[in-house]
Amino acid sequence: MTTVSVVIPFRGRPEWLVEAVESVLAQTYQDFEIIIVDDGSDSWRHDDVFDDERVRCLHQEHSGATVARNHGIHEARGRYIAFLDDDDLFLPPKLEVQVEAMERQPDALLSHTSCLRIDPSGATIGHVKTGQFSGDVFPRILFNCPITTSSVVMRSAAFDLVGGFDPSLKVGDGEDVVFWAEIAKRSPILGIDEPLTKVRVHHDSTAFLPGADAATRWTIVHRTSLLSGSWLLRRQVVAAMNLDLAVLAWRLSRDATAHARPERRHPIVADVQRLVDRRGRLQIAVYTWRAVAACPFHPGPYLALLKGLGRKLLNRVDPTPSSVGSS
Repeated sequence: MTTVSVVIPFRGRPEWLVEAVESVLAQTYQDFEIIIVDDGSDSWRHDDVFDDERVRCLHQEHSGATVARNHGIHEARGRYIAFLDDDDLFLPPKLEVQVEAMERQPDALLSHTSCLRIDPSGATIGHVKTGQFSGDVFPRILFNCPITTSSVVMRSAAFDLVGGFDPSLKVGDGEDVVFWAEIAKRSPILGIDEPLTKVRVHHDSTAFLPGADAATRWTIVHRTSLLSGSWLLRRQVVAAMNLDLAVLAWRLSRDATAHARPERRHPIVADVQRLVDRRGRLQIAVYTWRAVAACPFHPGPYLALLKGLGRKLLNRVDPTPSSVGSS
């Protein structure tokens, strides 16, 4: 039985896909299979590009990365499942380090690592210590989930327990956060604070999709399996969602053109933009008040108000762009 199945959803970026696959083939741990799921990019026949029997190519009608990952999981033969987006890369020891760590901690269903951020050319532009997020992280994961999909290795048994990614959720709706949170309810998360994954940052990166934070929180609020049995937890998440919307409204009130690519923004951005156009910055106060009303004993809304007041005071002292709070 293969130890690790690496699932790579692919659509329309062949040059980066080749780099991604080569980064897996260069692993120090060689007991793996690679499952490329072509999400409707049949014009490029990658079956003939990779001369390695461990590479399998599956095809599906364009249905999105969420469905593609589930497709790959269904066809996987490994005891562990690793995910790799077609624009990201593994560092050579990644699979070896994670498999050994998970063998030592059999109660952990999921492991993930810290990451290096790279630009489109592959140059390193940052180091993110996401691997410090470890242990019994539920419900903290509902408010701050730094797990990067391409850094994850999971036991295949976890998918029998949780059922895979929700196919009704698209990328940007928090489909990954919801899945990691369902796992975190059931087992500790094993974080490895080594930068073993390279995450490419570019204009199509879903992590920077405008409105994604608020959309993720909206999904969590309506995911009863995550919040059942805790009225207080639900109110805290509702408060956090309204704070996300307040931040989004603030950004749009400052510069609507920053989100001018409608094909690359979440639909929730258009809804907030309409309210901001109608009410101006009053809409920021509306969302903030809803956050306070949802959970008046939670410090988040009050801290947000203090930060907003601080920005206004700074702007009065020195109205130069450098004094304006970054968004």
